[in-house]
Formats: sequence, C-alpha cells, structure tokens
Amino acid sequence: MKQAINDKVRGSIVHLYKTSRSERIINVLYFEVKDKSGNVKQLTVEFILDLTPPQVIFDGVEKEGEYFGPVDLSVRLEDPQDTIQSITVNGELYEGEVSEEDGEDVVHLSFSEVNEYQVEVMAYDEAGNEVTEEIPFSILEESVLSQVYTNKPLLVYTIVGVLVVIVAGVAVAIIRSRNTKEKLTEDKMNKEE
Repeated sequence: MKQAINDKVRGSIVHLYKTSRSERIINVLYFEVKDKSGNVKQLTVEFILDLTPPQVIFDGVEKEGEYFGPVDLSVRLEDPQDTIQSITVNGELYEGEVSEEDGEDVVHLSFSEVNEYQVEVMAYDEAGNEVTEEIPFSILEESVLSQVYTNKPLLVYTIVGVLVVIVAGVAVAIIRSRNTKEKLTEDKMNKEE
C-alpha cells in the first residue's frame, strides 16, 4: 500500500528565497495526487524554516569595558516574542528587575562593587533556536586623582586651596626678602657707626 501511495504522489520542494540577514528560508511544497478514478488534486504548502537565533541586546556597558563607579546594565531581546531563559553573573543565576519598555521585557541589573563581571544570557525563540551571549566588563577602583576630578565641588575646593597655598608662599617669601634686606641694611648701618 505504501508503495502504491508513493507511486501516485509526485511532489517537490522549492526554496523560494533565503535572506542574507537572517536564516529564514521560505519553502514551497508542491503535491499532485491522483486517485484510482483518475482525479488529480494539486496542493501547495508554504512553510518557513527559521534558523535565526534570538539577538540579545546589552545597554549600559560595552564588551571588555572598564568603569569607575556603579554600572547599570539592561538586557533585552531584539524580537519581543523571544524569551530569556536565564541570566548568570559570574556563574551564579541572577534575578534582575524586569520591566516593560515599548512593549518589550527589559531586565535591569546594577553593579557597584569593584570586580570583574561576566554576564551570560541564554535565550530561545518559538522555532527552538537558542543563543548564549556573554558580556565581560570590570568595575575598577578609582585613584585619588580620578576621585578628585569626578567630584566637581572637591576639585574646585582643591584648586582654590592650592592657589591659596601658592599665594601665601609667595607672600611669605616677599616678606622674608624685605625683612632680610632691612636686616642687612641695619647691620650695614650698625657696622658703619
């Protein structure tokens, strides 16, 4: 019976197109079936093979970035129908704050401790495509100079303080030089007497 069906069904698959940006292939399956009475039925089925994995988008940090101070990272998927399966930070499962922005779920993560971080996101789509994306970055300890520079009021007070010390030093030097000249003049006059 199976052989009889195979003999009576003729079909072909036609690859309509494959886009260069994604791995979505539209296929058309064409059937022509003939029964014992000679009736012919033609059937066309169109289906899409989606081989494109979800695209993870990181906002707030750059890959291998180095930061001084707290960092806020947001993670979202390009297609809102895709799903984030898990997020790990340095190998530990992370449950970040999830909010909806422009119809998309966005996971917010905050980091403030000086450390090297490895954030890994696993996601999948309805077609079963999976992806794992990683973004490493570091929070570094600020040097004293960079702390002063980033703290504007402290920077202003430091500059003013340095200027006051310089002016005071110059004033003391001028007064001492006058006192020295006066003392030399007095000594010279005392010797002449």
